[in-house]
Amino acid sequence: MGQHVGIIGKINIKEHGIKAFLKSAEAKPLIEAITQVILQQSDDCYILNYDKETSVLSFFIYYKYATQETLQGEDFKALLSLSSFFTRDTSGYLIGYKDIFNISDDDIIYTYQVDNQQWQFSEIALSKEQSYEVTIQHNEHFKLLSKGKFCKHYSKAHLMMPLLTLVKKHLKAAKHSNHLVTLADASPLNPLLIFGGYYYNGMCVYTTSAILDGIDLATFVQTKYGGADANHIVVDNCVYKTDPTQFKHLFADYYSIPGKVLYYSHIENMLIEIKGACPKSFKDHGLICEDDNAIYFKKQRIEKSLLSSYRIYPDSGNFTKIFMSPEVAYFNNSQIDLRLLDASSIKFVQYLARPTFPDIIEAIDNTGKMILMLDNITQNVSVSRDVNFINQMIASISDASKVDHLSQIDSPKFQNHYKQHKKHSEFFTAILKYFSTSEKRYQANGQLSELQKIIRCYETIKESTYCAPYLYPFVIKAYALLGDNQNSLITIKHAIISGYHEMPTIWKFPCLTTLHSDPTFQKLIHFDEHRIKVNGLYVASLPLIKWLNNLSDDELSAYRKEFFSRHYFPSLEEMRAYRSHSEFKKIHLDDEPIDWEIYIASVQHIISRLFKYGGFDTTAQYDIYAEHESIPIAVHLSDLQMKFTMLHVLGKMSGNLNLLPLFQRIKTLISMIDQQPETQRQASLSSLKSNIVHRILIGDTL
Repeated sequence: MGQHVGIIGKINIKEHGIKAFLKSAEAKPLIEAITQVILQQSDDCYILNYDKETSVLSFFIYYKYATQETLQGEDFKALLSLSSFFTRDTSGYLIGYKDIFNISDDDIIYTYQVDNQQWQFSEIALSKEQSYEVTIQHNEHFKLLSKGKFCKHYSKAHLMMPLLTLVKKHLKAAKHSNHLVTLADASPLNPLLIFGGYYYNGMCVYTTSAILDGIDLATFVQTKYGGADANHIVVDNCVYKTDPTQFKHLFADYYSIPGKVLYYSHIENMLIEIKGACPKSFKDHGLICEDDNAIYFKKQRIEKSLLSSYRIYPDSGNFTKIFMSPEVAYFNNSQIDLRLLDASSIKFVQYLARPTFPDIIEAIDNTGKMILMLDNITQNVSVSRDVNFINQMIASISDASKVDHLSQIDSPKFQNHYKQHKKHSEFFTAILKYFSTSEKRYQANGQLSELQKIIRCYETIKESTYCAPYLYPFVIKAYALLGDNQNSLITIKHAIISGYHEMPTIWKFPCLTTLHSDPTFQKLIHFDEHRIKVNGLYVASLPLIKWLNNLSDDELSAYRKEFFSRHYFPSLEEMRAYRSHSEFKKIHLDDEPIDWEIYIASVQHIISRLFKYGGFDTTAQYDIYAEHESIPIAVHLSDLQMKFTMLHVLGKMSGNLNLLPLFQRIKTLISMIDQQPETQRQASLSSLKSNIVHRILIGDTL
């Protein structure tokens, strides 16, 4: 892993010399480097300021995860070429550091000082007055950068105006030409990232999940929804032929073209026209939409003319929606049996949250009180009017949200409270409020006892915090502020394993500054930034698999939606194909080699436990699980999306793998298999799955 290397400097130089330099050929590599950092949203950083009053150019160039050789690259050569524009009055220095945020004389790679209008190599250490902080001490962006807040949008605060103007011109040209010269060097062995997760391997444009057929690289540019060329738009992995200037994002997964509303289905990877929908009056109600003429549940359409009346009930800020009419009723996208309740008199009292994986709402109609429960796995809606059951449910959820027990963390009372409610989301919500309050009190009065409260509580609930990863930041800060860096690092590791998606926020915590040079801290950052993602989910790590397998069946059932909505569990053939490749070893956090047989066996075991209530015997069953993101695991080849993560890695390995013919052949085979009887279809799919990896590895195109 590289270090936080960088270049700093300060030069007293006339303004006309700066302008002449920026127009020279020598400056072009520097301008292009800044352009690429902005295009790729890299955490590398360039700050070049010029003070007209003092005629001083100050610069700070930071490379995240680079090597010492980077310090003598194109940027360095460009800065040395400034000497062509020096005058007799020019003075200044340029230093290359191997650890730019923990500067010492031992970190200096080279020092150059201006002498007689030339750069002269110097072995003299510079004074503290010439430190990097003094170099650009008035730059507000540097102050943020030194705290770990990296730049995504450059302005005149970062780059002097003449340079910023040139960079903007390069950006515009780069977006238009799309780096065709660079892309010409792409190959299966060296696929290049175009932007936003779209790759080019010399033969086709693709993501880690699909090939994007028909894309014109000459006009392919990044958009808010994905990408577009002159004749197509790309949403996620879907290519849709239309005029990009007429394509509009309405909200969520809904888009429009003149006269039509389109819904993007993540499962089918298609933009589907919602027949009859009016773009002008189309409105969003979360999982329910409507226009002037109809109600829509994704693909379902209910004509308003067929309804005597209707109501849409939002819940307490969650996505759950209730649609109620005398003719038809829905809980989310699941139909409610109207024989179970009186639709004309029903009133919804409160959303009771999700203690495990059903959504529960308390309601009342002319017959009396009831609870509606939606199982997010089976999509069945049940109604209970059992008074004792209702009261027990309400009491349990209410008790789970109490915070008075938290004042007695060390007592058996809290221990029992935790054991009773550790599967309730309301319990973790109460813990979140407790942590937040304690942290605010510490910030107000500086009392370490407030931080110690967070730690004591965490030590009690540690085994279940995987299910509520939003608690980890409070714990990490508390340990760090108490001076316990070791446990802070351990907790960071737990946060990564649990699939916490906001790790960049943690890296920027000021209280972790002392850890910036710690090898373990740097290793964790590197691991987090390079975790493998499949369809937007992190591939499950071995520590997570082990932890899940240690859960009881009851706990595993209760937590499964939380974990499987944050992680991707690879198929058996994917694991076997990956295991010899270094890229896939990033699912393992430790230094020692991953034991692949243990990993494969552990994944298979966890899957068998999860599927004990039913497997994927049909495509319809697979769609139910995948649609609700409960178990996004590649166990079916009907849509083929997951294969391209494997092809992406194997393409690098083989160097001569032609993805496009292979993909087309697989699609043809699947189409043929789908026409077979159900009994024969499963056997054919199994045979294809067992042979496909071997054929890919030997470069066969089936």
